[in-house]
Amino acid sequence: RCRHNREHKKLANVIVAYARNVDTPENLSKAVDKTAHTHTSAGVKPEHYSIVGECLLQAIMDVAGIDEQSPVIDTWGRAFITIAEILMAREKELYESSQHVA
Repeated sequence: RCRHNREHKKLANVIVAYARNVDTPENLSKAVDKTAHTHTSAGVKPEHYSIVGECLLQAIMDVAGIDEQSPVIDTWGRAFITIAEILMAREKELYESSQHVA
């Protein structure tokens, strides 16, 4: 299921940016807006996030040699959910505003 290699680097960059700014989320506003615009242009929907989250956590487990019981996986799982919720909220706004324009 985790076959979109070209997106791996982008996802990794988002995760690293989030980790660096976890205490200052306002620093992510430009990146969130850019990502949300890209996602809405590509037709990304909320249901796609669960697939990406699974792939991300599997990649972390594979690279780190840990299993799903590790606190690392719990922490990154929660971080991904936070990022996904922020992006989905912005994407919802963009989808709704584009419906009003048409």
